[in-house]
Amino acid sequence: LFLDEPTSGVDPLARAAFWSLIRDLSATGHTIFVSTHYMDEAEYCNRLALMYRGKVIALGTPAQLKAGLTEHSLLNLDASDPLETMRALEGLEGVRDVAVFGGGLHVTVNDVDDVEATSARVRERLGAQGIEVRKLERIEPSMEDVFVALIESEERKAA
Repeated sequence: LFLDEPTSGVDPLARAAFWSLIRDLSATGHTIFVSTHYMDEAEYCNRLALMYRGKVIALGTPAQLKAGLTEHSLLNLDASDPLETMRALEGLEGVRDVAVFGGGLHVTVNDVDDVEATSARVRERLGAQGIEVRKLERIEPSMEDVFVALIESEERKAA
């Protein structure tokens, strides 16, 4: 069965019911190919091929692709002023990127061995700016984080 973005424009309840049906079909031995731009849906798949500009840039299970993201770590940050937080963290040692993710921010740390030191620098910088840090914790990457990191890597190769 081939499905091309089958849940695009579908409400959340219908999406959940659709994926339940797909999991049931898969469990009975059916092969289903699904193309989707929803990275949370990609997590439901047994195996993924991530594509960028018409080229497969990664292939594997969601767990394998997440485990392959080893060049940096991810922090989930909940702060009192997200926009000012993003500005305050620009150029901070150890911080590669800060991006809005859901209701908070994802802070990409350059060096996987420097997470604690970078977390301390983040807290110090934000405290000095009067920004309250409600939560700052290391997290596992989502498929969206993996996809974005892979695209950035492809862009660096092309430059």
